[in-house]
This record gives sequence, structure tokens and C-alpha cells, in this order.
Amino acid sequence: MKKLLLFDCFGVVMREVAPYWFRRYYTPEEADRIKESMMHDGDVGAVPDDVLYRRLGETVGVPGDEIKREWESLVIPDPKTIALIRELKTRYRVVLLSNAMSGYLRYALDKCGIADLFDDVIASAEVKLVKPDPAIFKLALERAGVVAKDALMIDDVEKNLVGAKSVGIEGYLFRGAEGLRDYLACDA
Repeated sequence: MKKLLLFDCFGVVMREVAPYWFRRYYTPEEADRIKESMMHDGDVGAVPDDVLYRRLGETVGVPGDEIKREWESLVIPDPKTIALIRELKTRYRVVLLSNAMSGYLRYALDKCGIADLFDDVIASAEVKLVKPDPAIFKLALERAGVVAKDALMIDDVEKNLVGAKSVGIEGYLFRGAEGLRDYLACDA
């Protein structure tokens, strides 16, 4: 039986935000390309949240504080996943491991009322590491005091699961709470 569940945030616990925002202003092809290049500095903590909002705003002609409000309005929790996590906490340590700007992630957790849902929250911007870098998974294991074989990474992005696997952490490609529930039933 696993001891530690590592949950991605956006796309698992909450709806994705960046793709929705970028598609407001760009074609889908442009959105994906620009998202990758623009978000890295915020995700790795190279720039503060407000600087990233300003940069995003400059690309579309909108003030940074308005961009921040737009991003905040896009925070939508997944109630089924949150309910499942509440159940799982009775059997597992539960950690949030997210590529995200620090202030934004903390805002989103507070807005959704789930800041206390996790035993630990690892925001990439705070630790200066991003998934799929194996170092962020090693850090998560170290902080949880768990060995890789006793952990499961739950993410909606395949390349992040490849990073987890590179350090020995099993991965689960998330497509919904019910599928995860069924998967974990085999672990009980």
C-alpha cells in the first residue's frame, strides 16, 4: 500500500487556468507556445507574481492588475477530487506538488477553502524547481519522509509522470476523480 499521494493542483484539484486565459487572447496554437515560454519564469520563481502579470498584460495590452483579477476569476475547484482527497487523508499522507506561482497558488487554495487539506504544499516557485525535474520529486519525498516506492504522483500531464518515474515514483495520469478512486481501490 502506498503511504504518500502527491497531487498536482491545476488540472487535478482545480481546473486548469493558464490554457483558458491564454486562449482568451491567442489562437490555440499560439496559446500553447506562448504559455510555455511566458509561464516558466513565474513557475520557477524567477520573477514575482506581479511582474509576471505585468508581462502577460503587456503582451495583450491589459494592465497587470487586471490580468491578476482575470486569473483569480478562473480559479475553479473540482469538488469530486476534493471530496476524494478528504476521504484519502484517512489512509495516506497527501501533498500538493504544483508548478505554480507562489502567491497565485496560495490565493487559489484559500479561495477554494482547501489550504488545510494537504499535509504539505510544494509550490515550484517557492522551491525554485519545476516538474518534471527529478529534483522536485526527490524534495517531496524527503519532506514527507517517504521512499519512492511508497509514493504515487497524480498529474494530468504525462511528462510530469515521466519525471516522477525517473526517481522511482509510480504515476497516475489523472482524468477524473472516479478513475482515481477505482485505481486506488486496488492499493487498499
